[in-house]
Amino acid sequence: GMKDRILAAGLTVAEVARKAGTPTAHLYNILCGVRRPRPELAKRIEAATGGLIRATELLGLDHGPTLRSLPLTRQLLPDGLHAPLQF
Repeated sequence: GMKDRILAAGLTVAEVARKAGTPTAHLYNILCGVRRPRPELAKRIEAATGGLIRATELLGLDHGPTLRSLPLTRQLLPDGLHAPLQF
């Protein structure tokens, strides 16, 4: 989820909340889907995460990273052959 992406980027939820100017508990509620932020706060969260979490995602207008935005990898088969890339 969004919280995991923040942590994987080496940020903390508290740090993002501070940069976005909102209480940490409120940001947790937003990241868990309990609350939806106002557009202004969504933009500040996007800025605080360097675009990692998009305002449109927070506002329910998209659903996060898509398959096309993720790096392509080949799956290694047991016999050492590579499976074809799948889209």
